[in-house]
This record gives sequence, C-alpha cells and structure tokens, in this order.
Amino acid sequence: MRIDGLIAAYSPEVLRNAPGGSRSRERSGDSSAAARKSDSVQISDEARKRLDKVRQRIDSGFYDSESVAEEISDKLGSVLDDVTQ
Repeated sequence: MRIDGLIAAYSPEVLRNAPGGSRSRERSGDSSAAARKSDSVQISDEARKRLDKVRQRIDSGFYDSESVAEEISDKLGSVLDDVTQ
C-alpha cells in the first residue's frame, strides 16, 4: 500500500507554495535567521519517556515484526476509508 499522494500534500515544498504558507512570513521578515534562533521547544518528561520507549522498540526491531506491520496497515486502512467516504 502506497500513500505518497497523502504525504506529498504535506511536504515542505507544497506548504511553502500554499497561500498563507511560509512564503508570506518570509516577506514580512518573521522568518529571519534571528527569529529562527530564538525559537525553542521544551519536551515534557512524559513525552521524553514515550520517545525513549519508541527508540527502544526501534532498536530492538519491534516495528519490523509482521504483526506490527499488519496492525498498522489495518488501522491506516480504516482511517483512509473514513477520510475517503
């Protein structure tokens, strides 16, 4: 199953060229290098724990198993069915 079309809709190039995208911010000067350097993200302890758990699963090969791939494809299929109806 390929979903390139859905992912491509959210690519940086598409978003950059969309009305109201980053192109308008560039004109206003909000996306200058100084403005980007002042941006920061704080990750909560709970989010760090979840990210660590995902990293451990990736390292252990958990997501490479057939059962996980089957479960993901089933859930993704139902989401796509809901979106297309």
